[in-house]
Amino acid sequence: GTDAPLSPVDKATCQPLYPTMTATGTLFGPGGVPRVEDISQGDTGDCYFLSSLGTIVSRMGQAGGSNVLALASPENPAGMFIANGDGTHTVRFHVKAQTGPLAGTWVPDYVTVNNQFLVFPNGGTPEWLFANAYGVFANPSNVLWVAYAEKAFVQWVGGFGGGFANDYEAINGLFDANVTMMAITGRDGYVSSQNLATVSFEQIVSAYDRGVGAVFSTLPTTPPVDTATDVPLVTNHDYMMLGYDRDARTIWLRNPWGNALDSAGYTGVRGTYDAVTGTATEPGFTSLIVSATFEFLRTNFDAWYHV
Repeated sequence: GTDAPLSPVDKATCQPLYPTMTATGTLFGPGGVPRVEDISQGDTGDCYFLSSLGTIVSRMGQAGGSNVLALASPENPAGMFIANGDGTHTVRFHVKAQTGPLAGTWVPDYVTVNNQFLVFPNGGTPEWLFANAYGVFANPSNVLWVAYAEKAFVQWVGGFGGGFANDYEAINGLFDANVTMMAITGRDGYVSSQNLATVSFEQIVSAYDRGVGAVFSTLPTTPPVDTATDVPLVTNHDYMMLGYDRDARTIWLRNPWGNALDSAGYTGVRGTYDAVTGTATEPGFTSLIVSATFEFLRTNFDAWYHV
């Protein structure tokens, strides 16, 4: 677990911009299970990866869902996290074998990480820089599973060769959620559409119900649903599907930025935008939860992925 992601370097001094510190906290918090609320994206563009984690959490324990986001145990050997008893965790991803007797099947690929993370110094009150974004780093109630998964993902990508660096910048916009949902769960996934005009509400709901989740990507242009008091969506960004209301024909989406508070108690991501009424509760810089009508999806999103 010592092959840690590298810090960006100060161009003037050639020294690392961010120090490394030992995290405190627990893997899954008091409840012992992952929660969507644990996800809070930081200073790299891996919304596709964090949204994959979030939508998988939303389907855990359901028929067709995956229970991979758990500590490996005799009861759940497919758990993604393996506690090594020495302060490190091994994180299981999957790759599809290209040759040999297992060709065409998903096989496990392991990365071991320790509890050392790059932090933002913040004048003596260090904050999380990446996953768990901007929360107080030295908080013993920190939940660490997302940070471990993200760090392992960085190291996994850095091990590919071919010019991929072992740093958080290397995963910035690197994949789509189809790739990461497959890598996390070891199941075949689908780039279901690059044009939501070709699919129906029923197709989306059916795919979500029989699989591990779905992720939607916004258009790269400014969403036309901006209002004077709130910006419901972020452009060129992935949102995790958390569920739906069949009667209202709406789909619930969550921004992987999350609503974690920084040390000053600020977050600009909060509230729910209701596309039926066009209103937001607790307006902020952008909405945390979006209750999207199907027409709203077609207007503002250009792709969806599911496994």
